[in-house]
Amino acid sequence: SGLIGFLQLFNIDFAWHLRELIPNGLDDPFIVMQISDRLKPAGLSLYSVQLSYQLLFAASLSSFIYKFKKIKLFKTLIYVLLVMAFASQAISSFLGIIIVIIYTEDRLKISYPKLFITCFGIIIILIYINSLEIRNFVILDRLSNPDSSTLSRLSFLLVGILIMINYPFGVIDIELSNVKFQTIQQINDALPLLMDIKTTSFHNSFINLGVSIGFICMFLYVFIYFKLYLYFSKKFDFNFKFFFFAYLIQTLTHNSGPYTSDFYFWIIIGIFAGFS
Repeated sequence: SGLIGFLQLFNIDFAWHLRELIPNGLDDPFIVMQISDRLKPAGLSLYSVQLSYQLLFAASLSSFIYKFKKIKLFKTLIYVLLVMAFASQAISSFLGIIIVIIYTEDRLKISYPKLFITCFGIIIILIYINSLEIRNFVILDRLSNPDSSTLSRLSFLLVGILIMINYPFGVIDIELSNVKFQTIQQINDALPLLMDIKTTSFHNSFINLGVSIGFICMFLYVFIYFKLYLYFSKKFDFNFKFFFFAYLIQTLTHNSGPYTSDFYFWIIIGIFAGFS
């Protein structure tokens, strides 16, 4: 899926035709437009966000290659996944895979000069790709100069926190639109895409739960997530902090999470449990 996404970045027809063979699910107009207009690489997933989850979990699974001492294979795979994440233009998975690299490189005891040369080489390659002015390829710009779409996550976060403070036991769906509107009126209208929250979700799985069922249940959600981290950290000699920290980037910037329709998470947890 990541390889097909990389080819889609260069607008190769074959790669896009493969994706068009996959049904668009709920016929969401946003998903249909993203694929038909070739706005962002989707690989062989439903759309670009799902691709970012796939790549991050592939990076997490690659840790088992490290566990079995296949160090060179692990390094090759993890950097290939990083390039694929860059091509998919998903900042969350790109940063998440960097977290995986930072943790494992520390365990591999790579020399600092070699790490510097590697990072410098990757930066040069990425800058070169960005200089090709590929249509709709804007990830470096979004990283160095976040656009309103990226910054809107902060606006949505603020709205969600205020709603949880005012409604500690949650808000039923039929009232949520009115509650959002009342909360927006308390905030500075200059915040990026603030008004968009009226017609969309919070793009944060923790906030989504906290708003719908209350902050007490949200804390329980966080507690269970933390307990899973503690359990696997004790079970394995290899530190799995990177998976839970990297995954936090996904859940804090997207709607899918362990208890909100993200089956990929439980596939990984099942594999971890099997090995433990």
